[in-house]
Amino acid sequence: MITIVYNRMTVMRKMMISLLCIIGSMGLAYAAVVKIPDFMWKLGSAALSIMGIVYFGRLFSITLRAMMRKQAQLFVYDESGIYKENGDLVPWSRIEHFAVVYTRIGILFQPIFTHYVFKLANGEQVVWHTYDLLTNEEAKQWARVLQELVQTRGVINQRIGSKISV
Repeated sequence: MITIVYNRMTVMRKMMISLLCIIGSMGLAYAAVVKIPDFMWKLGSAALSIMGIVYFGRLFSITLRAMMRKQAQLFVYDESGIYKENGDLVPWSRIEHFAVVYTRIGILFQPIFTHYVFKLANGEQVVWHTYDLLTNEEAKQWARVLQELVQTRGVINQRIGSKISV
């Protein structure tokens, strides 16, 4: 059984940076309301401060919860398949496609953190959320490892293999 874990020092660093950015965003919001006389600058500053508070506020709450957890475990997989968050096993033979969705800003400035999406043969999806607790390098490294596992053990290669062997 292989467990994907996050580094607590990386999470602590992200938590401190997000706290500083929240404070900076609040300062920008104050300046937008009180100090800036020009309407366009006021509007731009207010939008930027709201975006910063929402994005870094969510990141701060996630990293704070991660620091309070006893285990630094994100995901688990083994030779037989991947495990959902509820502990159910999804065999490799049922996985048809693997994709990575990287961090971006969504609708209403909501952050969408990096997550791994496994598309199953029956059309369902299993999503592993990283909650931005991994570094970009770690997320890319695990994405490569999981992509290789899906390519070697997934349902597509079993179909192709059976066609070749016939």
